[in-house]
Amino acid sequence: MAPEGNAVFNPVVARQSTIWMSQALLRSFKDIQQQIQPSKELLGCANSLQSVINRLDAALSNNQALSPLLYAGYYHFVYLLEQGDMLYCEKLLADLPCAVSTQEVFNGALQLCHSDIHRSILRNCLYTETLESYWTHCDAQEFLHAREKINAVIEIIKQTQPHFYQEFQSLVTTIIMAKPCSQKFRFDGASSYHLWGLMMLAWDDDKTELEWIETLAHESSHIYLFGLMRNQTLLEGDESYNLYSSPLRTDKRPLEGIYHATYVSARMHLAVMHYRYSHTQLFAPKEIDRLASASLRAFKDGYHTIMQHAKLTSLGKSVLEDCKKALEDPYRSLILSV
Repeated sequence: MAPEGNAVFNPVVARQSTIWMSQALLRSFKDIQQQIQPSKELLGCANSLQSVINRLDAALSNNQALSPLLYAGYYHFVYLLEQGDMLYCEKLLADLPCAVSTQEVFNGALQLCHSDIHRSILRNCLYTETLESYWTHCDAQEFLHAREKINAVIEIIKQTQPHFYQEFQSLVTTIIMAKPCSQKFRFDGASSYHLWGLMMLAWDDDKTELEWIETLAHESSHIYLFGLMRNQTLLEGDESYNLYSSPLRTDKRPLEGIYHATYVSARMHLAVMHYRYSHTQLFAPKEIDRLASASLRAFKDGYHTIMQHAKLTSLGKSVLEDCKKALEDPYRSLILSV
């Protein structure tokens, strides 16, 4: 079961989720190592895996955050193991980055990925439904501007919404600035359960500071929801595979995607509405109302679709009702998050 009040920003729950994810990763690596260790044919792979486990143990003992590529590398490793590709398994394990020290902003895959293996891991987790790449790196000037802007916006959040900031710090280790690789694709951001701690943001020089605050709330809320789920589900199995209108995208989406969009819309609304009740001098009321109205409308549209078509688990019901209550009384919810 999830704790109550999951619409508000909660650094304690975020930290618990990150600890759970890291411990689950370590357990999974150890379980695999025990399974393959007796086999002489897999001795090289078992030794490489032991090295990863040792580095992972050391990182967690020192309270270091783990690289998102380590999480994604685990899933890639399991796939290769199932395929019997032992040579590539050993290469993958030897090249896996382990810990990260501080939150950092990277320019696409250029700075984050130091090998073809890293780039392959990243691409495997971030692609379109047609398996096409939709993003590329910024040019040097764009990235310099983007990094300065994102760091400045995070500082505003730190000074004005401490619980949002603390939650963000617990969840996000890595920010990738990118841009669409062609006019065919349009995205504001992306994240993946398999890349825990990473968010990708599409650089947009025209965005205001409040719009960037909303964007950071959007993407970090996806990660927060992944953490709430852990080994649970939000929806009962949907065997129809129908697609529905999404509150945050122009293309139709499956019900789990609709649920995610509905949830993050609620938290986007609260992040923006905060400035209606606190630090009111920072942003124009007209801009606050424009963004808050759009996210509230997105939540209502998504909520209607979910309630009409989805079968919710107890977790799914609890989280969605928390959001509904928070948006019915946003002032009280914002007080709880201060």
